[in-house]
Amino acid sequence: MRYGVQVITQIGNTGRYNLIFTNPRIIKNDGRRIFEIDVENDGERWLRPLVWLELYTKAGQPIGRLQSSAKRLFPGTSERFGIDLGDTPVGSYLGLVAADGTGDNLFGANVELEIE
Repeated sequence: MRYGVQVITQIGNTGRYNLIFTNPRIIKNDGRRIFEIDVENDGERWLRPLVWLELYTKAGQPIGRLQSSAKRLFPGTSERFGIDLGDTPVGSYLGLVAADGTGDNLFGANVELEIE
């Protein structure tokens, strides 16, 4: 058995928050279509963002909001977030990927998706 100790320190309201979204893609896993995106914490404070994808048709009609679970992101680290596309019909979509780190810490990116 091993033990580990982790010390996390945030001093007052110092430091900045910043998330970077990279490498959006759709993969197939066990017959399911999964939207994946890498989220990097480029800031100086840790966050535990809840990431979701809002899908729209090319004409701007809303399709729905799909969500992943929250993951802890320390400064200088990244995580791959996966969102199950469920029974979303085949087609071309516009999407808004958002990460809510609570408080005033909301980050987002636009994506274009081709669901097959």
